[in-house]
Amino acid sequence: SARTPVPAGWLNDVALRDLALGVGHAVCVDARGDVYQWGSTFSSDASEPKATLKGKNITSIQLTPNRVYALSSSGAIYVLSSSAAKQSLPAGVPTPASTPWWSTGWIWGEEQAGSGLVDFIELKPDTSLDRKEKYVPLHILGERHLFTSISAGTDHLLALTSSGRTFAHPASMKANSNGQLGLSSIDVPVSVTNLTPDSTLTDEEKAKKKAIKEHLKVELPKAGVDLRAVNSPYNRAPYAPDYDDKDKGKKKELVIDDSDIRFCDKLYEIPALRGVPVAQVVAGGRHSFIRTDGGRVLGWGANEYGQIGLGGTVLVQSITRPTEVIPIPATLRKNSTSKVLDVNAGADLSMFTVERRDGTGMTLVDVTACGNGQYGGLGSGLFSNAQSTPIRVKNISGLLEYDEATKSLEPIAPHAISIAPTGAHVFCSLETHERSGPRAGAQQVGGRDLLSWGLNYDGQLGNGKKNTVPVPTQMHLPASKGLIAGPEAQGARFMLRKRKADVVRDMSGKVWKKGVDVEQVAVAGDGCGVVYWKLC
Repeated sequence: SARTPVPAGWLNDVALRDLALGVGHAVCVDARGDVYQWGSTFSSDASEPKATLKGKNITSIQLTPNRVYALSSSGAIYVLSSSAAKQSLPAGVPTPASTPWWSTGWIWGEEQAGSGLVDFIELKPDTSLDRKEKYVPLHILGERHLFTSISAGTDHLLALTSSGRTFAHPASMKANSNGQLGLSSIDVPVSVTNLTPDSTLTDEEKAKKKAIKEHLKVELPKAGVDLRAVNSPYNRAPYAPDYDDKDKGKKKELVIDDSDIRFCDKLYEIPALRGVPVAQVVAGGRHSFIRTDGGRVLGWGANEYGQIGLGGTVLVQSITRPTEVIPIPATLRKNSTSKVLDVNAGADLSMFTVERRDGTGMTLVDVTACGNGQYGGLGSGLFSNAQSTPIRVKNISGLLEYDEATKSLEPIAPHAISIAPTGAHVFCSLETHERSGPRAGAQQVGGRDLLSWGLNYDGQLGNGKKNTVPVPTQMHLPASKGLIAGPEAQGARFMLRKRKADVVRDMSGKVWKKGVDVEQVAVAGDGCGVVYWKLC
């Protein structure tokens, strides 16, 4: 494994729209909006990115262990498998025109990628996005509402609309194992692809099964207290309330294949958040957050490690309803006002970027963390595997610098935080670029400082070592790798740059545009990390 940053040849002159690293697989979107996948989970022989979804003008992507969610510039959300073996359309698959029970929200893949067709579907909301309701602000009543951002956990997806409405989508039957979905039931399309054939059914039962309506309402396993109990609701098979086995006098249990992308084709508005103007949605592994327009945070889902941040007095393992989170320690709340600027989550770790003003009028920006910090991911210098009260992350909280323009001290805020999908390590870039000094021609001098901390067993922190680091530490570039030139290259600070690229190519090597503004972005993955050029 590489313990220090090394150049990636296939990214030369390439700028991406987005890149996501999952467990065993990775996905990126090139400048044209086409999706490329690679990794051991995707294909055992895919050593380089392979084009999959093309022609949809994708802007951002999110990953779960079995799925890839892609958001297009038009607000459409597409789903495709994370495995190349499951992306090919099987021979003889019926088309929507020949299957009247087929949902109008399902779309079959029609784009050529590689040697065959790529199988994908489009998710549709369970209600109109343009619904006129009294809580919708007047200035957007006449606009066409779209999905603008998505965030995926291990088994669930959150989606945000341009009007601030929050939707959820189950990626598997475990999507609500801890209440993280915010729903109690979903509609599962009835088809041969998602109901496992049962040889014990009689002809009459099979006929009854076929006669069921297009979408079957299925109760999701409800959150419980003991996650490990043998008789826990998590282990009970789902059932359909309107499909009774009258001969046996009990509900007929359904065996549902949730590994197929057609397991569920809908996005459901979260009932508890109707009327709440949301600015950001964030999905952790098994928990969820939303940030309101006013800078308040609500969280729900798994809480065994305190990852929701409700404090030491809240001992329940699952929070089933959105609950307000106070993401700053009690010692900092006195005589101060605060609002949350950003929320980040990964696995069982959560982080909040908070702006606060004290009685002197000074503005400070802190980063607080809670959850599982077994490998130092909390950034507090401790290796605590349960932290329910958000604590300040060292070295990136309360930073100030003198601004020549305003002749005053200004806070140094994080520009972006990336938490690995395992929650084991973290990257953070500081906003030290905008006030970094004069320009050298068309390029800005300086950049954004990059810091890393957490587990380092595979050298994912990029410091040339394998020891775990429990506090944010400045990354440096080794001159021997050819990443930076000059007499002071050895030991230079790793700074994420922003510049105007002479040429930007797509992943196929073709020139896309010239003279494009690009910036470097750091992404934490499973035992690895990537810094790539992103379109501004």
